Amino acid sequence: MNKFYILVFVCCLLSLTVFGQSAGKVLFTKSLDTFTRKSTAATYPITIKADSVSIKDSLMLYTILVTVNTKETDIAPSFYTLDFNKVTLDKLKPEYTFYITIKPDKDADRPRRISLNISVVKTGRVGLPIDTKGAVMNIYLKNSRAVNQFSYLAYVGTNFDMIDGVKAKDLFFATSIYAPPINTKKGLGFSLTLYGNRTLSTVDSSRTTYPSRIVPIGGDSARYFTDEATKVITQAADNLGATFSPMFRLGALSDDEKNVQLYYSPQLEFIWRRIKMTTAYNNSITIDSNVRANRPISRTIILNRPIETVPLNIYDVYVGFAGLALRHENENISVRIQASTGINWNFTRDRGLASTAGSDLFSKQLNWFTYVRAWITEPVSGITFGAEVANVIKKSSRPYYNVTLSKALNLSSLGAIFQPITSR
Repeated sequence: MNKFYILVFVCCLLSLTVFGQSAGKVLFTKSLDTFTRKSTAATYPITIKADSVSIKDSLMLYTILVTVNTKETDIAPSFYTLDFNKVTLDKLKPEYTFYITIKPDKDADRPRRISLNISVVKTGRVGLPIDTKGAVMNIYLKNSRAVNQFSYLAYVGTNFDMIDGVKAKDLFFATSIYAPPINTKKGLGFSLTLYGNRTLSTVDSSRTTYPSRIVPIGGDSARYFTDEATKVITQAADNLGATFSPMFRLGALSDDEKNVQLYYSPQLEFIWRRIKMTTAYNNSITIDSNVRANRPISRTIILNRPIETVPLNIYDVYVGFAGLALRHENENISVRIQASTGINWNFTRDRGLASTAGSDLFSKQLNWFTYVRAWITEPVSGITFGAEVANVIKKSSRPYYNVTLSKALNLSSLGAIFQPITSR
């Protein structure tokens, strides 16, 4: 009799052991992932899979469900959409991918979490022996601290005068729309910038001799003086410009998943330059003088003033068919660099012809040019450092360059300036 009870006990123990054994698992391929909340709705993939499944029943009898664990989730359901439909176990070989869409939140105050659970159902009951213990995935939503993802910005700041030392001088302003291509093989984007800035040319400095003045000495004679000095030529231009650049993807070089993206970006730019060209003769000394007859004059005639400024109006058109745009943007910094080379049409008001004809006449020049522009923005404060260099490829050319420091403002928030203070 005792042997019979022992046999029954062993059989029950074996049956419980077999019943408790798992015949496979269903789990997430990642138990933890981090997504970035963007300025527009963003969709991210999530993958589940079956592991070591050995079931005598048909896999089609087991239904897999993925649900949000609301107790462990600290973000409102209105900010995400889980695109998951019921799927049978046979669909999980080798993997099954569904998607979650995260909506933007301009007032996001901290990172958030979404917790997902997997469950298995067979004919209305928990589907044993599939193991779903630990089939949990936590998604952490990282806030992008960038100023509206750097796409629609206005800049207000100052130019730096690099000739008389590093001095903040004159207003700099710009409005920029920056829309790089989406992550597809044939994506197309563009950038558009309207701006006002000041650019400076290189300083020419050389020791030279020049006729400086004619001084009357009485009668029909005058004395001509020749001086020696350091001749310094500086050129400052106050500019109003507009630049447009389409942006074409360059395959894997433009992949959004990389830290740096590179695009083919030709350039079309128009600039009105109001130029002041200043010629100064520094440290001058008189090295020669001579008397000439038959030149009666009543007062001293200055041939070359110590400092002389000549105003010019120049209209530049740049067509840079060979251009590249480099972009590196994350929650900590935005770096944009654009370089191009192409053809420049330069229209300069011809003062001599204009005075003769009585109207504005322009001389035109056709040149090759090179252009490099860089903007670096810190996203939290919006502080932006900018620099550019432009030069035509010809003899005696003087490159334009500028350095700016500005504050980036979100264009979408500028409308608040015009809102009433009270609701009265």
